[in-house]
Amino acid sequence: MEPCTQPTPPGAPQLTLQNIHVPAETTLPWHCHAAPSAAYVVAGTLEVETPSGKRISVGPGQTLAEVANTVHRGRTGKQPVELLMFTAGNAGVPLSTPAPACQANTLHCLCE
Repeated sequence: MEPCTQPTPPGAPQLTLQNIHVPAETTLPWHCHAAPSAAYVVAGTLEVETPSGKRISVGPGQTLAEVANTVHRGRTGKQPVELLMFTAGNAGVPLSTPAPACQANTLHCLCE
């Protein structure tokens, strides 16, 4: 497992907790996050992939250190997925940004 070094964006810190529900057989759009985050899988299995082809799967009771400043997307299988997403961001900074607006060539590890 690679160590993850994910800096927090500048500004007033803001911790966010989201309960995210993703329907079965859904492919989320390519996107990125400006801040480090972690997801806890409550139900279902989520596959996370990067454009380079790196993929990991996480299931119920597992956690995922989200990819900061790296374009990625999630996919669900035959079951819906419920996540608890914790983000260590900053006030006024979006939690997610569509891929075309992500910073190019700013890669961090896909933490496992």
